[in-house]
Amino acid sequence: MASGNTVTRAIYVVDDAVSGGSGVTLYVYTKTDEVTSTGDVVSVNLAHTVALPLAGGMNAKTYIAGDDGSLYIMTNKTNGFVQMDESSLAYGLIGGFTPPAGGTSITTNRYGYVTATSYSYPFAGFYTMNPTDGYAEDGGGADFMLDTSNGISTGNGNFISYPIQANSATSPTHERKQPRQAGLSGNPTASTIVPQFDAGFFTTYTFWYSYTQLNWVTCGYFVNGDGCYGSGKLGPFGHIGAAVEGNEVVDGNAVTRKIYVVGDAEGNGSGVTLYVYTKTDTYSFSGGDKVAVNLTQTIPLPLMGGSQAKTFVVGDNEFLYIGTNQGSSVVQVQKPNLAYKSLTSSSSSKVSSITTNAHGFVTISYNDSTGAEYGIYDLTGSLVSYVAGDDFMLGASNGISTSDNNYTSTAAYVDPAVRIKTRFNIALPASTATH
Repeated sequence: MASGNTVTRAIYVVDDAVSGGSGVTLYVYTKTDEVTSTGDVVSVNLAHTVALPLAGGMNAKTYIAGDDGSLYIMTNKTNGFVQMDESSLAYGLIGGFTPPAGGTSITTNRYGYVTATSYSYPFAGFYTMNPTDGYAEDGGGADFMLDTSNGISTGNGNFISYPIQANSATSPTHERKQPRQAGLSGNPTASTIVPQFDAGFFTTYTFWYSYTQLNWVTCGYFVNGDGCYGSGKLGPFGHIGAAVEGNEVVDGNAVTRKIYVVGDAEGNGSGVTLYVYTKTDTYSFSGGDKVAVNLTQTIPLPLMGGSQAKTFVVGDNEFLYIGTNQGSSVVQVQKPNLAYKSLTSSSSSKVSSITTNAHGFVTISYNDSTGAEYGIYDLTGSLVSYVAGDDFMLGASNGISTSDNNYTSTAAYVDPAVRIKTRFNIALPASTATH
């Protein structure tokens, strides 16, 4: 929130082992940036502490996502999830299944739809919430959503691949809920209503056959009701390592966006390939949404994958950043023409995470037994900082989970003066293979 030369934002931290036990507490910090002619005066203070009706403790995996007005928090030890109003911090425990199923992921898309997914062998189920905090859809299935910034990684173990039961390939079921909007008023034209239509539709995804196939279903709210308007499958792949969506482009009554899928066991089993799909939603008053998804580009990348790979992908408006934990190289891909170059660490440390914030800055973190370091890239794709440390970034939609084992907890104190003195004009440590 901005007011004059001051910008405030909340930082949400979930403790899932309160006092070393199994309680779960949300800590809300307020970060204030006061921008002056000489720089930025920053302060961070604890503002609220909220005990949550969730179970944590040993082996807990905790997930958090947010839209413009709500937070969603769940653990793998609780049947259901917390929905919280960001302004008042009022909350309730909602969702849940019979038999009980713990959470496996919370994901959100660009428009603020949120999907909370639960699993207890052999059952998986999900709830999709709309941006006004109401139920949009639920059903049996391990559905999740793709955002346009922080992509999902199958290496985290949070996403189920069907069939989850021997000799069972039954498709998940979707139950549509009441529409959020009954109709549109005024004298709508394509240029004014198509973006509004698109914001009322959402796509959920499921993995199939040991992460070699990605299924999709598009549902949403239209002028006179709601429904699911298209479905299909992408693949086959050697193994899907990561995926992220691209931003929408409106042209008349059609909206196109890219779906980026990274295969990390391609070719000989250790190759990494970027598959680019184009999804087109064509809207009409008579037919709702006509959906088509087609493979448009296949790009082998100079990265190492394989059976032990954890693969990462993030995106901003202009670039994709793709890497695996099998090496120190990250590929930076230009979205408009898919040209790419390799960004290489100055040491042998392997990639441990790639994260981005709401403004499109990207942090690549490297960590192994040789040490830890990270590089920050700006919106132009340029390196602006490269120093020692275990730093990562937080976005405003899909949160990070420490149970993914992508983030290191350091025992050593890093003098903040080292960071404060860092100049944002550092040349890239090593840059090769520009394509």
